[in-house]
Amino acid sequence: MNDLRNGDITCRSILGVHPYGNTIMTVHVSGQMLKDILEYAVRKCPKKAGTFPHVSGMTFTVDLSVESSVQLDDQEQFTRVEGPYRVSEIRVDGRDLDLLAE
Repeated sequence: MNDLRNGDITCRSILGVHPYGNTIMTVHVSGQMLKDILEYAVRKCPKKAGTFPHVSGMTFTVDLSVESSVQLDDQEQFTRVEGPYRVSEIRVDGRDLDLLAE
């Protein structure tokens, strides 16, 4: 497996590090949305559900003593967090997550 070097990125360079054909995309989210995404992703921990996020450049803590308060709709889609968060101490690139950042 290759490493991506600084500079232009080509399809060939992406295939060198990610040969599986999965979709790669960039999504811009607010700080609060990122916290909600993490909360949703860890809602079933410590059970192995395949939803635990694999992150880079980010750290966070999950408090397993807090019961998940993630609310889902009839289609099992996230609607809100209705109680305390299990996720805390979220840091991105070494800085505390700004929940108000767009």
